[in-house]
Amino acid sequence: KVWERLRLQMSADDVVVELGCGDARWLLHGVQTYGCRAVGVEYDPQVAALAVQRVHALHLQASITISIDDILHPTYRLPDRTTMVIVYAFAETLNVNVKQLLVHQCQHPRTKVISVGVCRSCI
Repeated sequence: KVWERLRLQMSADDVVVELGCGDARWLLHGVQTYGCRAVGVEYDPQVAALAVQRVHALHLQASITISIDDILHPTYRLPDRTTMVIVYAFAETLNVNVKQLLVHQCQHPRTKVISVGVCRSCI
């Protein structure tokens, strides 16, 4: 449903970043449907490896990059030209830190932040 709501706002010029990308299913769908570029950020190397396998199986490595990173590390930066960030309802304390990251790094007026699930600390 999230992608359906965004379809009129998406284009091949978009760069979608998913924080905690898991197996990359959201990114795969976005790239296949809208032709955008995507970056998945995953903390767990084993989960990131699964995401990379899925990206390669669909021959989408030119459009999707998977990185192993800690989004809460002070040196973490969103990729240049990020136009959409997908985040999940993490634990309450993590939500506060993710919110700070987004507030400080999503300065472009076109950047959309999509929160999947309930983020009680963000309300």
